[in-house]
Amino acid sequence: MGSADRRGPFHAIMSVLIFGSLRDPHVAALHWALASLDHRCVVLDYSAFPGDWRNSCSVDEEGMVRTTSWVAGSSSRIRHDEFSTVWNRRAPSVGHLQGLAATEMDVARTVSRLHLDNMRALERAGQIWVNPRVNQRKIDNKIIQLRVGADLGPRTPSTLISNDPGEVLPFVEDCTAAIVKPITPMFWNTDGRTRAMATRDVTVADLQTDASLVGCPMIYQEKVEKLFELRVTFFGEEFVCARLDSQGHQDSRTDFRTTDPANLSLEEIPLKPDILARLNAFRKHTGLLHGSFDLAVDTQGNHIFFEINEQGQFLWLEEVNPEIRMLDRLVSFMEEPSDDFRWNGRTRFAFSEWDAHDTGCS
Repeated sequence: MGSADRRGPFHAIMSVLIFGSLRDPHVAALHWALASLDHRCVVLDYSAFPGDWRNSCSVDEEGMVRTTSWVAGSSSRIRHDEFSTVWNRRAPSVGHLQGLAATEMDVARTVSRLHLDNMRALERAGQIWVNPRVNQRKIDNKIIQLRVGADLGPRTPSTLISNDPGEVLPFVEDCTAAIVKPITPMFWNTDGRTRAMATRDVTVADLQTDASLVGCPMIYQEKVEKLFELRVTFFGEEFVCARLDSQGHQDSRTDFRTTDPANLSLEEIPLKPDILARLNAFRKHTGLLHGSFDLAVDTQGNHIFFEINEQGQFLWLEEVNPEIRMLDRLVSFMEEPSDDFRWNGRTRFAFSEWDAHDTGCS
């Protein structure tokens, strides 16, 4: 399909600024698709900061804020206020700067992350941000998520977030079965390999070392006996519900992310009207235009809310099941992002097409 066919008869040129990384397939695939539609799309890659990406924020006497970026190899500076849409894709993970000692680099990276985080909150009137930083910060708080979920969404598991052994041990003991998971993704390097902590079963016998309990607050929950899980991604009012057969494999029963997605049988299914209404109310309450819910359906048929991932991964759903057109929805949404966006079903882009393009260019 040619780019002219994809554009349609009433094509308007858009401009999108992305804070993220071209190593993220979501960013790279969107950049490729928007470029093929002749839209202006600029990616500011965190790993290039502070060395090859320099950023300035100025405030004049009238309080007007001006933000610019210069990237190595560019002929001119990028003015952030020139873009109609900004995608706040991922939190900063800055790179290294040659010429600094290790101790100096630790300080520089801390300050660099703070500067970029502050910069990501500088919205300009008339721009659409996906999502506004103030809303991101609020919903990143797991306690707020669970409170909103209890008020507006499906049922939530009994939960304790704590580093107090005097609270944790009785909570786990009182559960018929319990799980533990990190408050935020946890990674560490062992033998040259990067490892991540997954959600896992936990018993009182696993929690006998006070130092580890006190040193790292964690999320403890009553374990849900699941029939299957749901990954529900939304773009405005466009909700895509994928049913994941996580209970079909031993290694994915507690956390489906611990298995290769190709092992998961998944299909797009409609949400029950009452659940859709609750999730939409949740979305509106948090002020998010885009995100993903993680739910489960238990053995009694109840929908259980686990969390909302404000910038969760979703293109893998199409990679596993090409009938679930996630890239098409993303591109259409970023062309015209709004609170009431609905996908028109027009199929222009396939994730497999970008994947083949990316492989061919690498």
